[in-house]
Amino acid sequence: MKRIGYGIVIILVLFVLSACSSSQSTKKTTKESQTPTVFFHGYGGGPSSFGSMMQRLKDKGEAKKELTLTVQEDGTISAEGKLSDDKGNTMIQVIFQSNKSTQTNQSLWIAAVLHYLNVTYQIDKVNLVGHSMGAVSTIDYLEQHAKEDQQPNVAKVVLIAGPFNEFLDTFSSQSQTDLLANGPSEQSARYQQFLVDASRLDRSLVVEVISGQLSDTDLSDGIVPLASSLAIVPLLKNQGISVTYKIVKGSKAQHSQLHENQTVDNLLVYFLWQ
Repeated sequence: MKRIGYGIVIILVLFVLSACSSSQSTKKTTKESQTPTVFFHGYGGGPSSFGSMMQRLKDKGEAKKELTLTVQEDGTISAEGKLSDDKGNTMIQVIFQSNKSTQTNQSLWIAAVLHYLNVTYQIDKVNLVGHSMGAVSTIDYLEQHAKEDQQPNVAKVVLIAGPFNEFLDTFSSQSQTDLLANGPSEQSARYQQFLVDASRLDRSLVVEVISGQLSDTDLSDGIVPLASSLAIVPLLKNQGISVTYKIVKGSKAQHSQLHENQTVDNLLVYFLWQ
């Protein structure tokens, strides 16, 4: 009976050790970065656009939101919160008061926000995350304003579901492989302008493109064609910029659900902080 008892104890000890080992292997390995990350919502967006994602990341201890900046139509900025001296994985949410404005205006407002951060907090380097129109306006900013005075350097960029080639679905005339190698077979006015100004982009940028695909037959996120969202990849590569892309699939890859998607959370955390 004693031998049986010892055997049971040994089995229990091994089980506990195995459970601890498994727990450690899945433990978050997020590294603290001193570079704040600034989030820009899409067309018609607002506080809820990235608000839930930021709350999830905060609850998991991945990052912390400290500041919300609201940009008025004239470019003036009001702040809620304050950046602390402890800037580990700090998130900053930007709200465009005129949330259905143009790409050009949003690009100017992004410049105003980053100028504010540079002057007010002496921030000299940032990461940028944009969803939909916010992603498009981020590219516009990087081409048109990023090298202006008192603009912080941009380190990493996450572009989620951006209609970079407007709403053209070129997969009817080309494969995904061809698109990624050679660019879209048909180019919108927006994409053509991006091409014209692509040489202004900083080659040191590190970019991740996240796109949605609802199903094997619906190659879109329900609003933005996959081909349009991926069209920015070859443009960036041709400028020598480090760029990767991820395609999130399934019903939860719907356009407005991408910033509510746990897979997108994980991709963003891994790219920015691991």
